[in-house]
Amino acid sequence: MVCQPVGDLRLEFDHGTEVSGHDRRLRLTTATTSTSYVVNGVAFDREVFASAPDQVIAVRLTADQPGAISFTASFGSPQRTTVASPDGTTIALDGGVVSSAAGTLRVTGADAVTLLISIGSSYANFHAVGGDYQGIAWQHLRAAETVRYDRLRRRHVADYQELFRRVTIGLAVPPPTSRPTSGSRSTPSPTTRSSPRCSSSSAATC
Repeated sequence: MVCQPVGDLRLEFDHGTEVSGHDRRLRLTTATTSTSYVVNGVAFDREVFASAPDQVIAVRLTADQPGAISFTASFGSPQRTTVASPDGTTIALDGGVVSSAAGTLRVTGADAVTLLISIGSSYANFHAVGGDYQGIAWQHLRAAETVRYDRLRRRHVADYQELFRRVTIGLAVPPPTSRPTSGSRSTPSPTTRSSPRCSSSSAATC
């Protein structure tokens, strides 16, 4: 069986290309990724995470000035696909206007935007691949639409950290070794080797 990505979400912004202060981060403690930058004096921020509890990918776009967010969103895939235009409930806006046509979503003059992506599969097992992938995707999407972004994020982080925080590993720092000064000789001190320290809330062998 060959595994392939379901597709790519393409966002094209209308704010120009003269970017400064570009910063990208992956936060392992929260399983979130963020991008921030400044264009024409406006600071833009983008945060993305994939939520296991709500089965959606959430994209949050914000700016420090009202009405600064304008972009088009489209979806491409290496799979055999058909293109359809989403309705207005597929996207959550703070201010601004949303429209869609020919499979492309356009947002104009928004203060903040939340995009939710839900993916369904027809795969049930090796002998059954006729599942209702559209129904599955719509079910998760409609449920997530009723939840505010900050709550979606809290649920995602809580679910992730329940596993992530089960084990912590720290590496001990060896003491400094003596170094000979110029023109003098000294006997090297024995090499100190440190062993990893491991603490866990569950049974583990370190």
